[in-house]
Amino acid sequence: MTINPWLTLRKNTFIRGRSGDDSKPPPYHRGVIVTQHLLIKGSVQGVGFRFFTKSEAQKHKISGWVRNLKDGRVEALVQGMRDDLERFLVIVRRGPIRAKVEELVIQRIDLEKSLVDFLIIENSEQIWSEK
Repeated sequence: MTINPWLTLRKNTFIRGRSGDDSKPPPYHRGVIVTQHLLIKGSVQGVGFRFFTKSEAQKHKISGWVRNLKDGRVEALVQGMRDDLERFLVIVRRGPIRAKVEELVIQRIDLEKSLVDFLIIENSEQIWSEK
């Protein structure tokens, strides 16, 4: 019986590698779909941030949604290939021209379902929760 030399834990923490170097994931790991919850703080409402986010998400093949929160932040749930998400997040940190992003909080989510489109959804008073 052959054992896969790359064993993963639930949050993709590698516990053993072929060469003993546990810090580097295998090349195929770049193709893993990742889901992240974003909270963006700063001058991000009334400046086209949600429309900018949707446009960039579609360019980078990211699924999910974005909305304004009553407290002035923007919230998003995004899902896509790890490399695509990394490029997308660099752009979101910059934001559209009139926005000023002061803080971007990123939380990785273990979401069992796949998101298929990117939507601007109704504003909310409360932050999204998996439950």
